Amino acid sequence: LGQTGLSHPFSFINAMMFGSIISATDPVSVLAIFNDLKVDSELFALVFGESVMNDAVAIVLYRAMYTFDDNFTFAGCLDALWTFVVVFLGSTAIGVFIALASALFFKRFKLSDDGIHTQHPSLNTPRVVGCFGEEEDSGSEAASPTDDDKKHHGSPEGAVKGAVLEASVVVLFPWVAYMMAETLQLVGIVSILFCGIVMGHYTRRNLSKGGRALTVGVFALMAQLSETFVFIYMGASVFLASSEYYGTAALVVVMCLASRAAAIYPGVSLINWNVTRNANSSGSGSTGAGANIVSLGGMSESYAHMLWFSGLRGA
Repeated sequence: LGQTGLSHPFSFINAMMFGSIISATDPVSVLAIFNDLKVDSELFALVFGESVMNDAVAIVLYRAMYTFDDNFTFAGCLDALWTFVVVFLGSTAIGVFIALASALFFKRFKLSDDGIHTQHPSLNTPRVVGCFGEEEDSGSEAASPTDDDKKHHGSPEGAVKGAVLEASVVVLFPWVAYMMAETLQLVGIVSILFCGIVMGHYTRRNLSKGGRALTVGVFALMAQLSETFVFIYMGASVFLASSEYYGTAALVVVMCLASRAAAIYPGVSLINWNVTRNANSSGSGSTGAGANIVSLGGMSESYAHMLWFSGLRGA
Protein backbone atom coordinates (compact mmCIF):
# COMPACT_ATOMS: atom_id res chain seq x y z
CA LEU A 1 0.00 0.00 0.00
CA GLY A 2 2.89 2.32 0.67
CA GLN A 3 4.28 1.79 -2.79
CA THR A 4 0.92 2.72 -4.34
CA GLY A 5 0.76 5.95 -2.35
CA LEU A 6 -2.27 4.95 -0.25
CA SER A 7 -0.27 5.03 2.98
CA HIS A 8 3.11 5.98 4.36
CA PRO A 9 5.79 3.71 2.82
CA PHE A 10 7.39 1.30 5.29
CA SER A 11 10.40 -0.87 4.81
CA PHE A 12 10.00 -4.54 5.70
CA ILE A 13 11.71 -4.21 9.08
CA ASN A 14 9.82 -1.04 9.97
CA ALA A 15 6.53 -2.66 8.99
CA MET A 16 7.25 -5.69 11.19
CA MET A 17 8.23 -3.49 14.13
CA PHE A 18 5.16 -1.30 13.70
CA GLY A 19 2.94 -4.37 13.51
CA SER A 20 4.41 -5.81 16.70
CA ILE A 21 3.66 -2.57 18.54
CA ILE A 22 0.14 -2.00 17.23
CA SER A 23 -0.88 -5.63 17.78
CA ALA A 24 -0.88 -5.21 21.56
CA THR A 25 -4.29 -4.59 23.11
CA ASP A 26 -4.91 -1.82 25.62
CA PRO A 27 -8.50 -2.14 26.91
CA VAL A 28 -8.17 0.37 29.73
CA SER A 29 -11.47 2.13 29.16
CA VAL A 30 -13.21 -1.16 28.34
CA LEU A 31 -12.17 -2.66 31.67
CA ALA A 32 -13.32 0.51 33.46
CA ILE A 33 -16.73 0.15 31.84
CA PHE A 34 -16.78 -3.54 32.79
CA ASN A 35 -16.24 -2.56 36.42
CA ASP A 36 -19.12 -0.08 36.31
CA LEU A 37 -21.49 -2.51 34.60
CA LYS A 38 -20.48 -5.45 36.82
CA VAL A 39 -20.06 -7.78 33.84
CA ASP A 40 -19.35 -11.49 34.15
CA SER A 41 -16.05 -12.16 35.87
CA GLU A 42 -15.04 -14.67 33.19
CA LEU A 43 -15.40 -12.07 30.45
CA PHE A 44 -13.39 -9.58 32.50
CA ALA A 45 -10.66 -12.16 33.06
CA LEU A 46 -10.51 -13.01 29.34
CA VAL A 47 -10.15 -9.39 28.23
CA PHE A 48 -7.72 -8.46 30.98
CA GLY A 49 -5.63 -11.62 30.60
CA GLU A 50 -5.28 -11.13 26.86
CA SER A 51 -4.19 -7.52 27.30
CA VAL A 52 -1.59 -8.44 29.94
CA MET A 53 0.02 -11.18 27.88
CA ASN A 54 -0.29 -9.19 24.65
CA ASP A 55 1.67 -6.27 26.07
CA ALA A 56 4.50 -8.52 27.21
CA VAL A 57 4.63 -10.44 23.93
CA ALA A 58 4.50 -7.23 21.85
CA ILE A 59 7.47 -5.70 23.67
CA VAL A 60 9.59 -8.81 23.30
CA LEU A 61 8.48 -9.28 19.69
CA TYR A 62 9.56 -5.71 18.93
CA ARG A 63 13.00 -6.48 20.35
CA ALA A 64 13.16 -9.66 18.25
CA MET A 65 12.14 -7.84 15.06
CA TYR A 66 14.89 -5.31 15.73
CA THR A 67 17.47 -8.05 15.23
CA PHE A 68 16.43 -8.58 11.59
CA ASP A 69 18.57 -7.33 8.74
CA ASP A 70 17.02 -5.60 5.77
CA ASN A 71 16.71 -8.97 4.03
CA PHE A 72 14.20 -11.58 5.24
CA THR A 73 16.19 -14.82 5.55
CA PHE A 74 15.68 -18.15 7.30
CA ALA A 75 18.72 -17.54 9.49
CA GLY A 76 17.28 -14.18 10.48
CA CYS A 77 13.99 -15.86 11.45
CA LEU A 78 15.80 -18.36 13.66
CA ASP A 79 17.81 -15.57 15.25
CA ALA A 80 14.65 -13.56 15.94
CA LEU A 81 12.89 -16.62 17.37
CA TRP A 82 15.83 -17.39 19.65
CA THR A 83 15.96 -13.76 20.79
CA PHE A 84 12.22 -13.83 21.52
CA VAL A 85 12.45 -17.00 23.64
CA VAL A 86 15.55 -15.92 25.58
CA VAL A 87 14.36 -12.38 26.25
CA PHE A 88 10.82 -13.39 27.23
CA LEU A 89 11.76 -16.30 29.49
CA GLY A 90 14.71 -14.46 31.00
CA SER A 91 12.69 -11.34 31.79
CA THR A 92 9.89 -13.47 33.24
CA ALA A 93 12.30 -15.45 35.41
CA ILE A 94 13.86 -12.30 36.85
CA GLY A 95 10.47 -10.81 37.69
CA VAL A 96 9.22 -13.99 39.35
CA PHE A 97 12.45 -14.42 41.33
CA ILE A 98 12.40 -10.87 42.68
CA ALA A 99 8.71 -11.17 43.56
CA LEU A 100 9.26 -14.41 45.48
CA ALA A 101 12.19 -12.79 47.26
CA SER A 102 9.91 -9.92 48.30
CA ALA A 103 7.28 -12.35 49.59
CA LEU A 104 9.92 -14.15 51.67
CA PHE A 105 11.29 -10.84 52.95
CA PHE A 106 7.93 -9.57 54.19
CA LYS A 107 7.13 -12.96 55.67
CA ARG A 108 10.31 -13.02 57.72
CA PHE A 109 10.48 -9.36 58.66
CA LYS A 110 7.87 -6.96 59.95
CA LEU A 111 8.23 -3.28 59.05
CA SER A 112 5.01 -1.95 60.48
CA ASP A 113 6.25 -1.20 64.02
CA ASP A 114 7.27 2.46 64.21
CA GLY A 115 8.97 2.09 60.84
CA ILE A 116 11.74 -0.03 62.44
CA HIS A 117 13.10 -3.02 60.54
CA THR A 118 12.42 -5.78 63.07
CA GLN A 119 12.18 -9.51 62.78
CA HIS A 120 8.72 -11.06 62.67
CA PRO A 121 7.41 -11.67 66.23
CA SER A 122 6.64 -15.34 65.50
CA LEU A 123 10.37 -15.94 64.97
CA ASN A 124 11.38 -14.26 68.22
CA THR A 125 9.04 -16.02 70.65
CA PRO A 126 11.03 -18.58 72.69
CA ARG A 127 9.53 -22.08 72.76
CA VAL A 128 9.97 -24.81 75.41
CA VAL A 129 8.87 -28.42 75.39
CA GLY A 130 6.49 -29.55 78.13
CA CYS A 131 6.66 -32.76 80.07
CA PHE A 132 4.31 -34.51 77.61
CA GLY A 133 6.20 -33.31 74.53
CA GLU A 134 3.95 -30.36 73.69
CA GLU A 135 5.37 -26.92 72.90
CA GLU A 136 4.68 -24.10 75.33
CA ASP A 137 5.56 -20.43 75.55
CA SER A 138 8.58 -19.80 77.73
CA GLY A 139 6.71 -17.25 79.78
CA SER A 140 4.53 -14.20 79.70
CA GLU A 141 7.46 -11.86 80.20
CA ALA A 142 9.24 -12.95 77.02
CA ALA A 143 6.12 -13.07 74.87
CA SER A 144 4.20 -10.02 76.04
CA PRO A 145 5.17 -6.56 74.80
CA THR A 146 6.26 -3.88 77.23
CA ASP A 147 4.25 -0.76 77.99
CA ASP A 148 6.62 1.28 75.81
CA ASP A 149 6.09 -1.15 72.92
CA LYS A 150 2.33 -0.92 73.32
CA LYS A 151 2.52 2.86 73.34
CA HIS A 152 4.56 3.03 70.13
CA HIS A 153 3.07 0.09 68.27
CA GLY A 154 -0.50 1.09 68.99
CA SER A 155 -0.13 4.76 68.11
CA PRO A 156 -1.45 6.10 64.81
CA GLU A 157 1.92 7.69 64.11
CA GLY A 158 3.66 4.33 64.37
CA ALA A 159 1.09 2.69 62.10
CA VAL A 160 1.51 5.42 59.47
CA LYS A 161 5.30 5.18 59.61
CA GLY A 162 5.17 1.43 59.25
CA ALA A 163 2.74 1.59 56.34
CA VAL A 164 4.88 4.17 54.54
CA LEU A 165 8.01 2.06 55.06
CA GLU A 166 6.29 -1.05 53.78
CA ALA A 167 4.98 0.76 50.70
CA SER A 168 8.44 2.19 50.00
CA VAL A 169 10.07 -1.23 50.15
CA VAL A 170 7.31 -2.75 47.99
CA VAL A 171 8.02 -0.17 45.28
CA LEU A 172 11.74 -0.97 45.39
CA PHE A 173 11.35 -4.63 44.44
CA PRO A 174 9.87 -4.03 40.94
CA TRP A 175 12.50 -1.35 40.40
CA VAL A 176 15.21 -3.90 41.23
CA ALA A 177 13.64 -6.34 38.76
CA TYR A 178 13.60 -3.67 36.07
CA MET A 179 17.22 -2.65 36.61
CA MET A 180 18.42 -6.25 36.73
CA ALA A 181 16.63 -7.11 33.47
CA GLU A 182 17.94 -4.04 31.67
CA THR A 183 21.46 -4.73 32.91
CA LEU A 184 21.28 -8.21 31.36
CA GLN A 185 20.01 -6.77 28.04
CA LEU A 186 16.50 -8.10 28.65
CA VAL A 187 13.15 -6.28 28.81
CA GLY A 188 12.57 -4.57 32.14
CA ILE A 189 8.89 -3.89 31.51
CA VAL A 190 8.17 -7.62 31.17
CA SER A 191 10.04 -8.25 34.42
CA ILE A 192 7.96 -5.61 36.18
CA LEU A 193 4.77 -7.13 34.76
CA PHE A 194 5.38 -10.63 36.08
CA CYS A 195 6.93 -9.28 39.28
CA GLY A 196 3.72 -7.37 39.96
CA ILE A 197 1.54 -10.42 39.21
CA VAL A 198 3.44 -12.63 41.65
CA MET A 199 3.76 -9.91 44.30
CA GLY A 200 0.02 -9.26 44.13
CA HIS A 201 -0.61 -12.91 44.93
CA TYR A 202 2.10 -13.70 47.49
CA THR A 203 3.64 -10.49 48.85
CA ARG A 204 0.38 -8.67 49.47
CA ARG A 205 -0.85 -11.13 52.08
CA ASN A 206 2.34 -10.64 54.13
CA LEU A 207 1.83 -6.88 54.51
CA SER A 208 0.07 -5.16 57.36
CA LYS A 209 -3.41 -3.76 56.85
CA GLY A 210 -2.10 -0.21 56.60
CA GLY A 211 0.71 -1.17 54.22
CA ARG A 212 -1.68 -3.16 52.06
CA ALA A 213 -4.13 -0.27 51.80
CA LEU A 214 -1.39 2.27 51.12
CA THR A 215 0.30 0.23 48.39
CA VAL A 216 -3.02 -0.42 46.65
CA GLY A 217 -3.87 3.29 46.79
CA VAL A 218 -0.45 4.43 45.58
CA PHE A 219 -0.36 2.06 42.62
CA ALA A 220 -3.97 2.88 41.72
CA LEU A 221 -3.13 6.60 41.77
CA MET A 222 -0.04 6.10 39.61
CA ALA A 223 -2.00 3.97 37.13
CA GLN A 224 -4.81 6.51 36.90
CA LEU A 225 -2.43 9.42 36.33
CA SER A 226 -0.46 7.47 33.73
CA GLU A 227 -3.58 6.46 31.82
CA THR A 228 -4.91 10.02 31.91
CA PHE A 229 -1.62 11.41 30.60
CA VAL A 230 -1.53 8.84 27.78
CA PHE A 231 -5.10 9.61 26.73
CA ILE A 232 -4.50 13.36 26.79
CA TYR A 233 -1.29 12.95 24.80
CA MET A 234 -2.99 10.73 22.23
CA GLY A 235 -5.90 13.15 21.85
CA ALA A 236 -3.59 16.13 21.42
CA SER A 237 -1.41 14.28 18.93
CA VAL A 238 -4.37 13.95 16.55
CA PHE A 239 -4.38 17.71 16.04
CA LEU A 240 -0.59 17.93 15.92
CA ALA A 241 -0.07 15.14 13.39
CA SER A 242 0.55 15.94 9.76
CA SER A 243 -2.40 15.44 7.43
CA GLU A 244 -0.37 13.15 5.20
CA TYR A 245 -0.62 10.42 7.86
CA TYR A 246 -4.43 10.43 8.13
CA GLY A 247 -4.77 7.91 5.30
CA THR A 248 -2.23 5.63 6.98
CA ALA A 249 -4.10 5.86 10.29
CA ALA A 250 -7.41 4.94 8.61
CA LEU A 251 -5.83 1.94 6.91
CA VAL A 252 -4.25 0.85 10.21
CA VAL A 253 -7.68 0.85 11.88
CA VAL A 254 -9.15 -1.25 9.07
CA MET A 255 -6.25 -3.70 9.22
CA CYS A 256 -6.56 -3.92 13.02
CA LEU A 257 -10.24 -4.82 12.62
CA ALA A 258 -9.40 -7.49 10.06
CA SER A 259 -6.45 -8.94 11.99
CA ARG A 260 -8.39 -9.07 15.25
CA ALA A 261 -11.22 -10.91 13.52
CA ALA A 262 -8.76 -13.32 11.90
CA ALA A 263 -7.20 -14.09 15.28
CA ILE A 264 -10.22 -14.11 17.61
CA TYR A 265 -12.96 -16.01 15.78
CA PRO A 266 -10.90 -19.00 14.57
CA GLY A 267 -9.27 -19.18 17.99
CA VAL A 268 -12.61 -19.17 19.81
CA SER A 269 -13.97 -21.81 17.41
CA LEU A 270 -10.93 -24.00 18.04
CA ILE A 271 -11.29 -23.65 21.82
CA ASN A 272 -14.99 -24.49 21.72
CA TRP A 273 -14.38 -27.46 19.43
CA ASN A 274 -11.76 -28.82 21.81
CA VAL A 275 -14.03 -28.28 24.84
CA THR A 276 -16.94 -30.03 23.13
CA ARG A 277 -14.74 -32.94 22.05
CA ASN A 278 -13.39 -33.40 25.57
CA ALA A 279 -16.87 -33.18 27.05
CA ASN A 280 -18.21 -35.79 24.64
CA SER A 281 -15.31 -38.15 25.23
CA SER A 282 -15.65 -37.92 29.02
CA GLY A 283 -19.45 -37.92 29.04
CA SER A 284 -19.53 -34.90 31.36
CA GLY A 285 -22.88 -33.69 30.23
CA SER A 286 -24.94 -32.45 27.33
CA THR A 287 -23.26 -30.26 24.74
CA GLY A 288 -26.31 -29.57 22.63
CA ALA A 289 -27.79 -26.24 21.66
CA GLY A 290 -29.03 -25.61 25.18
CA ALA A 291 -25.69 -26.22 26.87
CA ASN A 292 -23.75 -23.32 28.31
CA ILE A 293 -20.39 -23.43 26.57
CA VAL A 294 -18.85 -21.09 29.17
CA SER A 295 -19.69 -23.48 32.00
CA LEU A 296 -17.90 -26.21 30.02
CA GLY A 297 -14.78 -24.08 29.67
CA GLY A 298 -15.50 -22.62 26.23
CA MET A 299 -16.62 -19.19 25.03
CA SER A 300 -19.94 -18.03 23.63
CA GLU A 301 -20.35 -16.03 20.43
CA SER A 302 -21.08 -12.86 22.39
CA TYR A 303 -17.80 -13.30 24.26
CA ALA A 304 -15.99 -13.58 20.93
CA HIS A 305 -17.59 -10.35 19.70
CA MET A 306 -16.55 -8.55 22.88
CA LEU A 307 -12.99 -9.87 22.67
CA TRP A 308 -12.77 -8.69 19.07
CA PHE A 309 -14.06 -5.21 19.82
CA SER A 310 -12.46 -4.54 23.20
CA GLY A 311 -8.96 -5.22 21.92
CA LEU A 312 -8.94 -2.36 19.41
CA ARG A 313 -6.51 -0.23 21.44
CA GLY A 314 -9.12 0.17 24.17
CA ALA A 315 -9.26 3.95 24.19
